Amino acid sequence: MPVQIRYPNSEDKLRRATELANDLLVSTTLLDIIASRPRPFHESRPADLRPRVVANAFEQVDLVLTLVEYTDRETVGGMFDPRRPGFIWVNTRALKRRSVCALAAMLVHECTHALSHHVPGMAFSHDSRPQDFRNTAPYWIQGRLREQFCTAEDFDH
Repeated sequence: MPVQIRYPNSEDKLRRATELANDLLVSTTLLDIIASRPRPFHESRPADLRPRVVANAFEQVDLVLTLVEYTDRETVGGMFDPRRPGFIWVNTRALKRRSVCALAAMLVHECTHALSHHVPGMAFSHDSRPQDFRNTAPYWIQGRLREQFCTAEDFDH
């Protein structure tokens, strides 16, 4: 079973975003998007980690993550904390500014962090300066999902 998100609460927008994220996480489209990247993601370890290997990890790992709500600055969408590896968090202030589709892409971003933590022998998260994030796996995957599935109205206001 691939990566999946469990959302135990009932906030409608987040419930719909979780359903869409789960659909994306089991889709061959996500795997194809990741595998289509011609070069390794920035900050990957090993440095020559092929995107196809990352795509395979999404498909082969058995990882269920519980989605938890928290509050932070409005510009922060969510987070993954390696000290609580069975959870991803979504910032409730991000709900106002983001569509269901944009939230779903952000949830896949957080799942990418969690997956990186759970797969031994490799890492594909990010620790660099924010201006360098764009080509790391979480941001690159999130960006491609938004480009492919979200309309212009779905993007942050």
